[in-house]
Amino acid sequence: MLRIHNARQKIAMGLAALALLFPAYRSLDAAQESPPHAPAGLPTSVPPGARYAGPQACAQCHQGEAAQSPTPMAHALETPAKSNLLREHPLMTFRNGPYLYTLQQEGSGSTFTVTDGARAISIPIIWAFGYGVGGVGQTYVFRYGGYYFESQVSYYDGIQRLAVTMGHILYPPDSLGKALGYPLSDRAVRECLACHATGAVSGNQVELNRMIPGVTCEACHGPGARHIAAVKRGGDAQRLIFNPGTLSTGGITAFCGACHRTAAQEKVLKIRGVQNVRFQGYRLERSRCYSATDPRISCIACHDPHHAVVTSAAAYDAKCLACHAPGAAAPRAPACPVAARNCVACHMPKIEVPGVYHKFTDHFIRVVRPNQPYPS
Repeated sequence: MLRIHNARQKIAMGLAALALLFPAYRSLDAAQESPPHAPAGLPTSVPPGARYAGPQACAQCHQGEAAQSPTPMAHALETPAKSNLLREHPLMTFRNGPYLYTLQQEGSGSTFTVTDGARAISIPIIWAFGYGVGGVGQTYVFRYGGYYFESQVSYYDGIQRLAVTMGHILYPPDSLGKALGYPLSDRAVRECLACHATGAVSGNQVELNRMIPGVTCEACHGPGARHIAAVKRGGDAQRLIFNPGTLSTGGITAFCGACHRTAAQEKVLKIRGVQNVRFQGYRLERSRCYSATDPRISCIACHDPHHAVVTSAAAYDAKCLACHAPGAAAPRAPACPVAARNCVACHMPKIEVPGVYHKFTDHFIRVVRPNQPYPS
């Protein structure tokens, strides 16, 4: 199995390559009031000096769009005190060889403990990454010996318990210290926070003092303090906020793919097999019907980032029939000769990734043959 530090090095290379696709946000504290652009590399990273207002401020005008609490993105990173999963599972244990792992709620926080029976290391959890309930899982980060660590075990919603974190070695480590998990480099911390939090990364620096946990409004729309100030004084507020919805389909794929992975990143990372089914942008771009200029096939044509992901296959039929039906707008694609309902159940199969205990929807839209191998 690929060691985690090698994987992160490749991820860094992929993000650097992706950065070439976007001009950077203009500093929203600059003297000129020009419209912000798509960000460099990651939607959540902006130059120093940008000022965030927080989702509560956005909700004063955009109540519907700001009601993100049910979405996995809003819970991409949480403190233990805010994690519903940790509150609902106040005591979790897992054994791997001689090591017993315990996650236990203590007051308003949670503690990560590993013991070999003779010695024990117990550390407060700082961050919970991922939305466990109704999602895939949740991984924990803490500090030990001056380093941030990614926990050796994670919670997986598919099995409703702890297991070894994806990417970590499955067999028991050879020491108690290694059994904690993997130490994270400064770059790895920066990259994790850039996709899981809002306002945590400014330029090339992590700024925890202004971090907003989770992917909230300003993660995609940019820092909103000057936009809100312009609204209050009656100025041209739209010039001070970024709307990803104005991007072309290709631009939206790259924008969302900055965290959800694109074909460019897949080429750099060279991750083959079912593991890349999680690279939704890459898989979508492989589809025969994908067009970088057709808005009917963009990420936001099917998914509203302001709301929870729709899980009913039938709910997506209208999206497919916008192209694959008589009378559809040009260019019109051939209609399916088999059925006109539950399209994605056949043409976007669910693929299970080993060790993740979850089936991911493959966004490579295609005719799927029985017993056909995964098209990597």
